[in-house]
Amino acid sequence: MKIFIKEKYKRPLLALTVSLSISFAIFSNTISGDFVMDDHLVLVGNPLIDRNVPDFVGIFTHPYNFFTEETGLYRPISMLSFGINFFLFGKSPISFHVVNIILHAIAGWLIFMISKRFVSWHSSLIGMALFLALPIHVEAVASIANRTETISLIFSLLVLYYALKDKFNLSSILLFLGLLSKETSVSILPVIFIFLFLQGKTMIQITRSMFWYIPSFLLYAILRINVLGSRFISPSDNFIVNQLIDAPIINSLLASFKILFLYIVKTLIPTNLSPDYSYNQISTSIDSTLILQSIVGLSVIVAITFIIFKSKNRLIILGGLIFLGSYAIISNILVKIPTIMADRLFYAPSAGLILMFTSCIDTALNNTTKKMLIYKILSVIFIIYAGTSFFYNQYWLSQASIIRHGYQSSPKSVVMQTAYANEIFKNGEKERAIRLIEEVLSQTPQFPMALITAGEMYAFSGNTKKGESLWLESIKLKNNAFNAYINLGTLYYQQKKYKKAEEILERSVSIYPLWEHVAYLGLVKIRLNKPQEAIDLIDKYSDKYLNDQSFALVLGLAHRSLGNIVEANLHLRSITDPRVLSLYWE
Repeated sequence: MKIFIKEKYKRPLLALTVSLSISFAIFSNTISGDFVMDDHLVLVGNPLIDRNVPDFVGIFTHPYNFFTEETGLYRPISMLSFGINFFLFGKSPISFHVVNIILHAIAGWLIFMISKRFVSWHSSLIGMALFLALPIHVEAVASIANRTETISLIFSLLVLYYALKDKFNLSSILLFLGLLSKETSVSILPVIFIFLFLQGKTMIQITRSMFWYIPSFLLYAILRINVLGSRFISPSDNFIVNQLIDAPIINSLLASFKILFLYIVKTLIPTNLSPDYSYNQISTSIDSTLILQSIVGLSVIVAITFIIFKSKNRLIILGGLIFLGSYAIISNILVKIPTIMADRLFYAPSAGLILMFTSCIDTALNNTTKKMLIYKILSVIFIIYAGTSFFYNQYWLSQASIIRHGYQSSPKSVVMQTAYANEIFKNGEKERAIRLIEEVLSQTPQFPMALITAGEMYAFSGNTKKGESLWLESIKLKNNAFNAYINLGTLYYQQKKYKKAEEILERSVSIYPLWEHVAYLGLVKIRLNKPQEAIDLIDKYSDKYLNDQSFALVLGLAHRSLGNIVEANLHLRSITDPRVLSLYWE
């Protein structure tokens, strides 16, 4: 049977097919990757989504990082996408990676759809292909948790696409969904406003158009305030991940322009891409290098601003506005965000640069007789970028590989130093690891992650007293230091200090009921001759972790303590992993 496709849909469908093909070709080697880095903070063990049936209501009533509203993040649509992943395909990371690749393809396709309104369709295809291949996008695609970047850009581009078609009612709904995906989607509003102004619209016309967005923005604000409370619009206060917070104003401003320079360089010449640029990796000390790089960064902003207001090329104007609007949000100039710099954050600004480049390519192709030369040059660039992206993907396949790469690419970052110290400690290089973590603590003595890691090293080396001291110190600095709680709970359990173990684990579970903490608390209660409390505890959280065998262990042991042998055997015989018994009960 012959399928009839309307002529106006043929090229968009072709572009979508090409986009999916390119995206899968470049990122196919990420599909076998594990959960790494922020995946463990956002997805794995999150009781809202890491369960048989996601808590769809809870997703919209909790912060992005579950009970940690101090991060100031509220992204329920992104979290919903993770929950649906778990629900439809289970806990394997494969489906998460596949979805990330598809979303990247959709973002590229939308760049094509917007471009072809202003330039030829083949120039739009070129721009789409280059966007898909940019190596600076590897973190946004290969890291599952960073799906927020692609979803946010998709909705932002859809908001813009329908605004260009004067469908502001639909554009407003899409804005609402974009804001619920990631806060940075708000940057599309000034883009639309200024673009309408530069296109000669009257203020009355612009006001009528922009009025459509008010209900969506207000509804989002209400939801955000309800969930985050006083953290509704709270800048970051963690100097470890963003040292600009404590930097003098002039240093912070110059460093912000320098970081734009770094982003541009890493986009055009993709070398030394890194998963982290935390404290000490990017120098904020005023010297000739900082001044020179900041001048270049500032010059880029000035040049693009000049082009926007002088050019008559609508795609260049639009691309410039998207670049400036989206970069302003992550620049740390307007407000300090939770990170000083991250490759993933340049996902949206790079889309603006690609739109500008697409317009330049279209102009060049229309005004030269050497089209084949241009195509050859662009093909080489595409192959280099695609190959580089494919190469960098390998680092995101496991926690160990991304940590090693992160330490090599950002050796001064205390976050990567800490993670690397922990990694080599587990691999037997204990003395080197302890020296490295002590060096980190000498620079940042109030860094909870380093305190926890150092505590683990000392405790596992036999110095449990020092380990306990470091873990308690980390909790003083960060009340929701989950690893410190489980380490202390485990230590007290092994030392048969069950009362102290119960106290520390109850505090932990009240903040963030991770399954491991809940299970340990249940075992502690059994040791304290409180088997019924252990059963009630597991029953309270069993709907979140229906298949967790450690819960079956707790229930089996609790029922055995109560004399319910049949019930106890039913639970204990369901345990198929022998590590569960050895891990939780000696």
